[in-house]
Amino acid sequence: MKIITMKKKGAIELSVNFIVMFVLAIAILGVGIWLFAKIFTIAEQETERIDSQTTQEIDRQLRDSSANVAIGISYKKVSNGDGAVFAVGIKNRLDMEEKFFLSVDCIGGFDKEGNKIPGSGNQGQDNVCDNWTFEEFNIGQINANEQKNVPIAFNVPKGSDKLLYTFNVQVYHTSIDENNAYGHMQKMYIEVQ
Repeated sequence: MKIITMKKKGAIELSVNFIVMFVLAIAILGVGIWLFAKIFTIAEQETERIDSQTTQEIDRQLRDSSANVAIGISYKKVSNGDGAVFAVGIKNRLDMEEKFFLSVDCIGGFDKEGNKIPGSGNQGQDNVCDNWTFEEFNIGQINANEQKNVPIAFNVPKGSDKLLYTFNVQVYHTSIDENNAYGHMQKMYIEVQ
């Protein structure tokens, strides 16, 4: 009789433990999804925000008939753990509607004397600034003689070295291929404080 009672008690304890663990797992999953959605929403809102000063500077640069691509403000100071939003303006001076792409390449981090810091750029080593933004953007269609301003958001992780980081920005039409480069390569600079 005692053996049967112990088996029932063990079965009840097992099912209660399972239910508790299941509820905890669902709660943790829910919190994780909520955090991911919140972070994604904030990042999306930041990229949509291009201030009027930046827009005016892009417009001024693209009024020149030889400029196809312009960066509003190319230099920003950012604290560790913060972000920065740059804007690139593209004027389609082709005779037809065209699809455009944008590529951002981390060149590396430089100290105050202009020396490149090993491991901070694209010399076959791990680029510390590669994961600060997307490397490629599909800008989409731009009609002939129309302009589009594209925000580029950077997130500087906490613990990043206090250096001046340089990024090459190149716009392409049709596809990302050096033969399809559109306009001159542009540079963006982030100084981490």
